[in-house]
This record gives sequence, C-alpha cells and structure tokens, in this order.
Amino acid sequence: MKKAVLFRIKTEFVNEWKNWCLQIENELKSEAAKTLAEENVLQEISILFKVNEDYYGLGFMDINGELLSTNMNKEINIKHKEMKKKCIEYVGDAEVLYSVKSTDFK
Repeated sequence: MKKAVLFRIKTEFVNEWKNWCLQIENELKSEAAKTLAEENVLQEISILFKVNEDYYGLGFMDINGELLSTNMNKEINIKHKEMKKKCIEYVGDAEVLYSVKSTDFK
C-alpha cells in the first residue's frame, strides 16, 4: 500500500523542519529505519518544495501490508510527533500515481 500526504511548512519553522529531516537522514537514519520496520513501513520519504512564497512538503510511505501503530515510547517517535505539531500543517491526502523501483525488474 502506498500513502502520501501534503502539508504546509510554517514559514518561521522551515529551517527547523529541514534540520530535523537532515538528522533523520543522517545520524538518526538507523534508528528511524528500525521504527519504520516495526510499523511495517518499507520506505518513508519527505520532500520539500516552494510555491510562490510558501513552503510545502510531500510525505510518502510504502507500507508492507497493514500499517502498525507507532511506538510512542521511543524518543525518536516522540520528537518526530513534536516536530510535526510545531512545524507543519496538514493540507490533505495526495494520490500516488506510480511508484517503481529498479528492484521491480525481474
């Protein structure tokens, strides 16, 4: 199952959101991957883009079957929830039109 959402990044928190995403991509990557595996998520992507003067994000998840609950006892998940609440506003669901990986080739 594929899932995508569109969100607006609050102007005053764009750099803070980018820094948080960089932490996930770098020093927290292993821990983030472990929590995703626990939730049945194969891949999660966050994309930043700008329209006029506003910043938006597109979040994408590739889910292996049923999406399982997030373990909110883990520090990374607590921090991620706090950062989302502080930095972004949900706009709506997005429709995934295609998702192809080179590993899909047989």
